[in-house]
Amino acid sequence: MRLQNAVYLSARIGAEELGSSKDYIARWHHELQHYGFTVVVSDAHLGVEGHGKAAHVRLTEAWYAGKPPTRDFERWDGTKFRYTKKKQKQKPVPQTGDTLSRKLGTVASRKVGTVSKASVLQTGDIREAPQTVLQTGDITSLTTPLSACSAEKTARLPWGAPTLEPMILSESSRET
Repeated sequence: MRLQNAVYLSARIGAEELGSSKDYIARWHHELQHYGFTVVVSDAHLGVEGHGKAAHVRLTEAWYAGKPPTRDFERWDGTKFRYTKKKQKQKPVPQTGDTLSRKLGTVASRKVGTVSKASVLQTGDIREAPQTVLQTGDITSLTTPLSACSAEKTARLPWGAPTLEPMILSESSRET
């Protein structure tokens, strides 16, 4: 190879090219790494546009970035490849016994007795929001810990009606 660059092949494109499943392509990528034929240079990630980018790998039998081949496959320890699929993260769901408040859009846990999601009003005014008392360890937008604040400092002031006050214009501003 003259360019001595990393190579890449996404699982989707590899599946189309070989007429196979993307799961098998991913497994074969891992197998090549296990036996020392490839080494990952940069991991797969989401690009700037939000589209997935395939992992870049270097071939250990070819020059890469001006360095001679490492030939890692010659140092293979003899263990056979076993593929274990990564577990996907599960979306959190309310546990048994939790209650859902449709008015506030929160989930209250019976085990802890606290609200696990921020209260969000769907209809109405900010003034209709229930006043909550913060507990130590709660997440707030305050920059100081709750223990450093007194209850008077964290209490909210009531809303007042807006008032209009007349403006007195000077002679110089009237001419322009």
